[in-house]
Amino acid sequence: MAEKNIQAKVIDILGTALAEDYKKAIKKYKKENLLILLTPQLMTQISETAQVIVKSRYKKVVTTCFLGGKSIHQACKIFKKAKIPCLNTLEELRKNLAN
Repeated sequence: MAEKNIQAKVIDILGTALAEDYKKAIKKYKKENLLILLTPQLMTQISETAQVIVKSRYKKVVTTCFLGGKSIHQACKIFKKAKIPCLNTLEELRKNLAN
């Protein structure tokens, strides 16, 4: 497999991040394309975070990978409506990045 030289910044806003924390991070990197990986914890605001991502994306490319089975179903509906890719396994993410 050919390798791509992908330059990226990794921002970890921790598992305790609320929707507002995602909004702040997206705003801080408003000129960057984003890959947002969310692994829901007990306090994670899944649908609210999805809505924040949709509203805050500006004119950048956003790809999401929300892990969590049935718990992320509503978030993926929000992304689908906004035409934002919603991947829900690491295998899907790997394939997406390889293309």
